[in-house]
Amino acid sequence: MRVREQSRGTKNLCGRKIEELRREKGILQKEMLESLALQGVVMTAPVLSKIEGQHRTLNDYELLAIANTLDVSIDDLLGRTGEKLTFEETSSSVFEEPSASTIPESPVIKPVEIASARAEAARAEAEAAEKEETEHGDD
Repeated sequence: MRVREQSRGTKNLCGRKIEELRREKGILQKEMLESLALQGVVMTAPVLSKIEGQHRTLNDYELLAIANTLDVSIDDLLGRTGEKLTFEETSSSVFEEPSASTIPESPVIKPVEIASARAEAARAEAEAAEKEETEHGDD
C-alpha cells in the first residue's frame, strides 16, 4: 500500500474520512471505482485520489454514491455526529494529519456489496443480451 506523499488540501471536508473508511473496510480504489460506476458515477483513480487527498471538490451525487459504497451516511462522511459544529470545529479535525495507527497497513476483507453489485451487473447484461438476441432472432 502506498503512503500519501502529497500534503492534504482544503477543497473538501470528507476526503480524509472517505479514505479512512475505504481502507478500514478493505476496499481497494479499483473496487470503489467499480461500485461508483455501477451507480452511474464514472470516476478515475486520479480523481478519487484527489478527493481523498482533499485536492478536489465533490458533487452531491458523487458524495451520495461514495456514502452508498461505504455503507455510511453523508453526515458520517462530513463528520457530523448529531451535534451542530462550526466550520472551524469540523475543518480542524478534518484537515489534521492522521496518526499512523488510524491508517491500516493493508486491506483485510472485500465488501459483499461490491461482489453483489458485480453479479447483478453481469446478470443485467446477460438479460439485455438475451432480450436483444430474441428480438433480433425474429427478423
